[in-house]
Amino acid sequence: MKNTYNWKDHTWLYEGSTIKGHEPMNIDFIEPNKDCDQCDAVNDYCCFECEHEQVKNKNLNSKYTDGCEWIVPIENRKDKYE
Repeated sequence: MKNTYNWKDHTWLYEGSTIKGHEPMNIDFIEPNKDCDQCDAVNDYCCFECEHEQVKNKNLNSKYTDGCEWIVPIENRKDKYE
């Protein structure tokens, strides 16, 4: 299914400033780390430290917004329009 929303003009709050040219990052790949004391594989809970590591490994240009969303620059998104 194609993305129909124009994220290019959407504004995000990031570290107290407003930024544009980003869109939400698909984070369906995140999984709990069975070796982490904070994650819970049984209940499919991934702690933020493990989530942060997995997201940064997937896309170094990702940002965690003040609204608690992972976003990526539109031109750097690897899974665009999947």
